[in-house]
Amino acid sequence: MARLRIKEVELGETELVTGPVGLGAMPSGNVHSVALMANAIYDFIPNSRWTPYLGAGIGAANDTVSNVNLLGVESNSANSWQFAYQGIAGVKFAATPQVSFALDFRYFGTTSPSYSIAGGTLNGGSYNSENVMLSIAYHFGAPSPPPAPPRRSRAPSSSISTSTRRR
Repeated sequence: MARLRIKEVELGETELVTGPVGLGAMPSGNVHSVALMANAIYDFIPNSRWTPYLGAGIGAANDTVSNVNLLGVESNSANSWQFAYQGIAGVKFAATPQVSFALDFRYFGTTSPSYSIAGGTLNGGSYNSENVMLSIAYHFGAPSPPPAPPRRSRAPSSSISTSTRRR
């Protein structure tokens, strides 16, 4: 039986450093993104030690560009808050009832940011990233393993035999 989890909240951070491309007409600089996401995860076999899952998330990302150089014009930094979304696919392994490991792929994207820098506006297109994540989780309040069954002790056997004769 499958199960839907809507309890994962994620805070992520990525940074990208770019250089000039071709004739230097493309901007160079740094792009830094901090995102807060709420994810819904669908577990396909939740009571198994191996659980494949798919998910999706929505949230907000603060994308910042800094040290931008466009055709020799340099600028400090600017930021833009954007709607963010992601798709998730992975597998979880339950090592014990309290500890699990997960490996997943996440495609992250935002709507199109625009930045006011160097006396103009830089339209950044969309910000996308593809991420592979390895995680370990400790599950508080996970059920304890069942207690061992009680040992049965054999009571010493004693037999009393009585016989009565009737005449």
